[in-house]
Amino acid sequence: MLAGSAFTLVSEQPRTSFPNVYTDYSPMVREIEGGTRDPWDLQFDFPLADASGEAGAESDGEFLYTTQWNGSGFHKYNLDGTYVGPWSVGGVGSIRDLAYCDAEGYMYGGAASATVYVMDFTAQTQVSTFTAPTAVRAIGYDPDFDGFWANNWSSTITLFDKDGVQLNSFPVGVYQSYYGFAHDEWTAGGPYLWGFSQDGNQVLVQFDIATGTETGFTFTPIGGSADLAGGLFTHPELMASGKVTIGGLRQNANFFLYELADGSGGGGGPVGVPANLLGYNIYRDADFV
Repeated sequence: MLAGSAFTLVSEQPRTSFPNVYTDYSPMVREIEGGTRDPWDLQFDFPLADASGEAGAESDGEFLYTTQWNGSGFHKYNLDGTYVGPWSVGGVGSIRDLAYCDAEGYMYGGAASATVYVMDFTAQTQVSTFTAPTAVRAIGYDPDFDGFWANNWSSTITLFDKDGVQLNSFPVGVYQSYYGFAHDEWTAGGPYLWGFSQDGNQVLVQFDIATGTETGFTFTPIGGSADLAGGLFTHPELMASGKVTIGGLRQNANFFLYELADGSGGGGGPVGVPANLLGYNIYRDADFV
C-alpha cells in the first residue's frame, strides 16, 4: 500500500489475453483491493449498437457520442439510447476519449498521441489541432482552468490549456490504466477528477484535484466482468433537471448514466479559482516559472 493510500496493489503482470479484437486493452493486468463503492442512482443504461471498436464517450447535452478507436469516425445516439448512426467529423479517426467545452460547442480528443483534435460535431468538421505536453488517451475538460486533464494509460495526469501549455500535473496513484477522465465541480468537497480505470473490476476512481491524490472513493459501473473501461464524462441536467450525470461506457458493451450530484449549469468556461484550491504551478511555454 502506498503511504496515505486507501488502496493496495495485490498483483501486476503483463496482459497476455486479448479475447475481443474490437477492444482497446491496457498493457497490464492489475488487481487492487480497498476503497469504497457507495451506490449512485442509475439513470439509464443501454447496449451499444456498433460494438466494433466503440471506446470513448461524451455528450453535448443533446446527443450521446462514442468514438471508434480502431477506425475513422464516431457513433451518435439520442438521449433515449436509440442509435442515430455512424458520425463522421472530417477525416478524424482513432480517437480514444472525448471532452466537450460547452462555451465553444467543440469536442476535443486524441488518438493516444500528443496531437489534440478540435472538432465541431454539429458541422461535422475538424476545426484545428494543437500539441499537448502528453500523449492523450483519457481526457476531461476543466472549466476552472479552461483546459484539459489527460494521460495515456498510466502516464502522469497532466493539465494543459487550449494552446497545449502545461498548467499542472500529478502522478497516477495505485489505480492506473485510465481510458476516460471527467471533471466534477458539483460533488461536495471538490473539485474532483474522475478516471475510468481498466485495473481490477473496471472502476471509476476519484481524485482530489487540489492535492493530486486518490480520495479512496471508487465505484464499479454496471456491465459484464469482461467488458473493459472506456470513456467518461459529466454533464449537468442531461437526464433530469437539477441533477448532474456522470456517464461513460464499457467498450463495445454498454453505455451507462448515473446521477452524480445535485447541480445545474457549469462546464462552459472559466469560473474563477476553486474555493478549496491549496496552490498551483505556473508554466510559460511548458517551462515552470
